[in-house]
Amino acid sequence: MKTGFVVALSMALLVAGREFNDPDQVGNYVAGFHMEWLREQEPSRADGVSMVGEPDWDAAEASEEEAAEASSGEWVSLGDDWVITYYCPLECCNDQWAWQTSTMEPMQLHHTIAVDPSVIPYYSHVRIGGLDYEYVAEDCGGGIKGKRIDVLVENCAMANELGVDRNIEVWVKK
Repeated sequence: MKTGFVVALSMALLVAGREFNDPDQVGNYVAGFHMEWLREQEPSRADGVSMVGEPDWDAAEASEEEAAEASSGEWVSLGDDWVITYYCPLECCNDQWAWQTSTMEPMQLHHTIAVDPSVIPYYSHVRIGGLDYEYVAEDCGGGIKGKRIDVLVENCAMANELGVDRNIEVWVKK
């Protein structure tokens, strides 16, 4: 009882005086997950544009650069029958393993994915059709079996909104 009160009081004091347009952001704030901080820490592309933000979810075709990389033999297609789901770094998606990957690497947006290590080995670089980033297989989960990938996103609301994508092509870097 006392512990619950202390936790609730601590959370109330942390968020006191702050305005949140989205109630899901309160949990992210308390957990220390700030998009402003990520924007400051995330590297920029060569053109100076931040790499933080939503990828182009509606991209129908690979860019010319991706096509050139694929034709050069640097990337190997694992097929187009993959299921893509989304998860966040908080307890709602990770239980007691919040903020931890199975490889003990820090969770990073547009970088960390959870895979079945018997299908895609840990630390493999992965491209997922329709997403603009090169991911690294650093995590796994109880529900990630076979041709399924879980992509890390900023919060649970976004993970639920994105839902499940089926019949997606996946590439692995040689």
